[in-house]
Amino acid sequence: KILTIRDVKHNYIVIKNEKDYKDLIKKLSGQQMICFDTETDALDAMNCNMVGMSFSFAEKEAYYVPVSGKLSVSKGKKEEQSLFDSEIKSSEVKTDSGINIKTAIELIKPLLENKKIKLIGQNLKYDYLVMKNYGVEIPDVYFDTMIGSFILQQDGAHNMDALSEKYLNYKPISIKELIGKGKEQISMDKVDIDIAGEYAAED
Repeated sequence: KILTIRDVKHNYIVIKNEKDYKDLIKKLSGQQMICFDTETDALDAMNCNMVGMSFSFAEKEAYYVPVSGKLSVSKGKKEEQSLFDSEIKSSEVKTDSGINIKTAIELIKPLLENKKIKLIGQNLKYDYLVMKNYGVEIPDVYFDTMIGSFILQQDGAHNMDALSEKYLNYKPISIKELIGKGKEQISMDKVDIDIAGEYAAED
C-alpha cells in the first residue's frame, strides 16, 4: 500500500509570529543537518517572490514559515546590500499571512550562512538561487536528493514525488491539489497558509 499524509502520524507546525520564528531558529541553530525548502510564486528562481520556507531536522516533524510582503531586490547590486537597500511596498504586506519578509530574511540569514550546518534538499540549486537573490549566500549545500537519485540510477524520474513513492512507499500531496492546473491555476501565495503549511512541511 502506498501511504499518504492521512496514514502517517506527523507534526507539521506553521510559524505565524516572530516569537515562534525566533524560537525555531534557536532550535535549528543546534542542528548539524537541516532539510530546507522554499515556496515561491513562480518557477524561475531569479524572477520570483518567496512565499515561505520550510525546515525539518527530525522524522515526521517539520516547520513552515510563511512570509508576507515583497522585497524589490535590485539585481546587479552587491549581495550584502541588495536586501537591506530594498523596501517593502506597504500595500503588499498582509499582516495575517506570515512573518514580514524583510524580518524573515534578516533573522534566517546567519543560520543559512553558517558553514557548520549542512543543508539537505531536493533540487537545492533552485532554493540556493532564491536565497541568493535575497542576499543570502548558502555555503554548505550538503546533499541534494535529486542529484543523488540521478547518480544512483540515471533512467527514470528524479522529481520528489516519484522518488518518495519509489524509495519511501509514500505519495506526497500534489501541488495541483493546492494551486490547480490550466486556466484555473493560482500561484502559491494565494493558497491558505495552513493548507500550504501541510504541503511545504511534508516537502
